[in-house]
Amino acid sequence: FKPDTGERAEATELENTQGESAKLGVTITILMLGKAGTGKTETLRALLAEDPNADVPSADASGDGTSKPYVATGTVKGIELRVIDTPGLRTGAGDAATNQNNLRKVKTLTKKYKPDIVLYFDRHDIPSPN
Repeated sequence: FKPDTGERAEATELENTQGESAKLGVTITILMLGKAGTGKTETLRALLAEDPNADVPSADASGDGTSKPYVATGTVKGIELRVIDTPGLRTGAGDAATNQNNLRKVKTLTKKYKPDIVLYFDRHDIPSPN
């Protein structure tokens, strides 16, 4: 996405008159997928940390991670971010049905909110059991 000169001038004018939090009328949807425990939800919190009104889940003290897909929203530098956070994919032999069920739910959300960006999270410091 590269704004043309007119869009850039309009964005600069909005920022000058309304401050950095002025809404620019741009929404970006980000889908976050990946293995369990790789920092998807922490990345979401970091992305939306600037917006005190962001719809961000609180940290889960149990450490169990995200249990179902959900959409978090917030505005950063005038751009509305819509972030689809998902439960982590498990690598155990008995986890295939759970992964499929979660991915079906994610698919339903992506029909409603078409992702502009897909981020995949993995860990390369821990060997995979497969």
